[in-house]
Amino acid sequence: MIRRFFRLGSDRAGTAGIEFAIVLPLMLVLSVVAVEATLAVMASMYLSNAAEAVADIVAQQSSSSSWSVANVCTAGQLSMTPLSGTPLQVAIVSVTNSTGSGGSIDWQDTSCGNATSISNATSLAASLIPDKSDSVIIVQATYQYTSPIKYLFPSTISMSQTSYQRPRYGTVPAPS
Repeated sequence: MIRRFFRLGSDRAGTAGIEFAIVLPLMLVLSVVAVEATLAVMASMYLSNAAEAVADIVAQQSSSSSWSVANVCTAGQLSMTPLSGTPLQVAIVSVTNSTGSGGSIDWQDTSCGNATSISNATSLAASLIPDKSDSVIIVQATYQYTSPIKYLFPSTISMSQTSYQRPRYGTVPAPS
């Protein structure tokens, strides 16, 4: 009986199973955290692409009858695919240095997702429009990211991206 007890202490038959049972929960948690962090980084990248796309589309406009903010907003929302585009909010501002001594806001639109207005647009554009008649389009996009897993990020994360583009044809007219 005593020999059997000592043999049991030297038996290694179930060691791999026990080690697997100890390591498995840790590996599962690390995998879920990695997936969730990757999804959040991807959402940030999609938001950056959406802000750039909206700014680029607006900068290409040459007449007020050729574009609407609703269409540009839809383009921004589609840039968020495969994520939902509905939490996307976009504020667009056109700033021109018409006097040569600083910029002034030509027009501003916040109708895409009920975005908040860009309060410091002229200071943001100051270094980008140093000469008279220079103009810049500023797009500020925000996105409320909700993780599908909710392990690492149980609440909504607010992400923001600002994009700048020079108009292709002088100044961009206000949307119709």
